[in-house]
Amino acid sequence: MITPVEAVHFLNRSSAQLIDLRDKKSFEQAHLKQARNIELHELRKCISELAQGENSRFLLYCQHGTQAHIAAGLLKRAGVKEIYCLEGGIKAWQNAGLPVQSGS
Repeated sequence: MITPVEAVHFLNRSSAQLIDLRDKKSFEQAHLKQARNIELHELRKCISELAQGENSRFLLYCQHGTQAHIAAGLLKRAGVKEIYCLEGGIKAWQNAGLPVQSGS
């Protein structure tokens, strides 16, 4: 777990892949800058590709945090060692007054 403020510092210092696990409509309404939208059920299909990448450091988020933890377990089983989940999801991010983008 990583708080929204910690996530800002982490993203500024690392080249982590930022994965939004929510559905496409929610992603288009609001998402973190540079986030890639991969719904949880789609993650299962591309997990080996993600885990093999040179940059196998991930920051995962969803609406409130539940799906991010499920996804973290899947990535961990695939051999990924650096996985962080945004505590409270995008709602906590927005409640902290941090910026989001809209569109795809």
